[in-house]
Amino acid sequence: MPFRRSCTVSLAVLALALTPPAHAQVPVATARPSVPVRGIAFDSVRGKPIRNAFVAIMGGIPGTTTDTNGRFTFDSVPPGIYTFAMQHAMLDSLGFSGLTARATISAEGDEVRIAVPSFATLWRAACHAGTPPSDSGFIYGNVRSGATRKVVANATIRLMWSEMLLSKNESFRLRNWHLDARSDSLGNYAICGVPVDGGSLRVQATSEFGVTGEIDLPPGEMRVFRRDLTLGAPPGTDSSQRGTIAGILTDNLGDPYFNARVVSAGLPEARTGADGRFVMRDVPAGTRQIEFRSVGMIPIQSVVDIVANDTATVIMQLGRMTTLEGVRVERERRGKALAADFQVRRKLGMGYSMDTTDVLKFANFSSVFANIPSLRAEYRGPNMLLAMSNGRGGFCRPTVRLDGVIASFANLSDLSPHEVAGVEVFPRAAQIPAGYSLPASEPECGMILVWTRYGFRER
Repeated sequence: MPFRRSCTVSLAVLALALTPPAHAQVPVATARPSVPVRGIAFDSVRGKPIRNAFVAIMGGIPGTTTDTNGRFTFDSVPPGIYTFAMQHAMLDSLGFSGLTARATISAEGDEVRIAVPSFATLWRAACHAGTPPSDSGFIYGNVRSGATRKVVANATIRLMWSEMLLSKNESFRLRNWHLDARSDSLGNYAICGVPVDGGSLRVQATSEFGVTGEIDLPPGEMRVFRRDLTLGAPPGTDSSQRGTIAGILTDNLGDPYFNARVVSAGLPEARTGADGRFVMRDVPAGTRQIEFRSVGMIPIQSVVDIVANDTATVIMQLGRMTTLEGVRVERERRGKALAADFQVRRKLGMGYSMDTTDVLKFANFSSVFANIPSLRAEYRGPNMLLAMSNGRGGFCRPTVRLDGVIASFANLSDLSPHEVAGVEVFPRAAQIPAGYSLPASEPECGMILVWTRYGFRER
């Protein structure tokens, strides 16, 4: 049956939580034959369809899941007026519990569009400003007291980041930046003008009622992010305002992971047991960040809200680092093996990667590095210097490997985009794939792996 009309519905306001109506929608003209209904879920912030989203029709019709193109289909829907509801993990980072769209389905069948509001719409709602700048985003959220769970007005929320500058003598100099905002009478805040390429961003809230830990914001392509914050008593001021973190850590197969380090700033380190469980006691109340680390594993972080005299439960799963033979692989399988390993790491989301299609968008290869998150590039004529965060508020120079062999920044500058098959950037030393670290040494900085077309060729 042809689809003659298109019902396009999108949200036009920024909400702290979008909860579908509790009452069922009553279809009209149910005596008429049911018709198929098609639709698309679209992320207007990134300009992409939303795949693997769950879409349901309020009123008892079974839900469905969007395909790789963000499309969904309901085979048999009686004509009438319905509310369509969508849920997806991506919406959580935006601060939406879900999106809803109300549409009238005619006897001819219709196409429904459920869309995340555009970035410009969200910017105007949160920042009360006109056209947003192309190089900025915003974060927003709500501030509450960990002791009373009530909203906290007039709290200071500070966003912090660092910028690496190159001095005249070609040494790196660190410059720290911050933006401040205040929570309103409802505890809500928004920090606008957040640099998209600001590297490692951290946020912290303080007020007369307490303080949170410094919380890292995850890097990504989203220009909008929500982070709610819970205030706890400052460390050392009120021993009664403490809680416990208990949880379990599993590997990528779901089995308990033994002897992983569990760390949080200012607290004694914990270790997971044979059953994967761990406990951290006497944790200051408030929003805290913990990190799980283990040799050969991708470090992961979790943000936890600690309530005084209560236990927060954390369940996490590590992603295993791919074990590689690196430069020691047998010659006869080198090309295809390295290319296959590159694709595996890319599929697992390890580090930041670009393939030849991405690289060819740039006029010269040196320009690629200025567009990679977590990496700082400085250019002095033909010379290029690269730096990464060292995790301690400073910067370090990453190790460079070209086709698996140690190289220099100058070697990268000599390449043309047509010669490059892939680029991988690992911002942390713990993320470097096994087989690529220097022998008998523990790296202090991350690594850049560049693969040429010749390196991926079977030879």
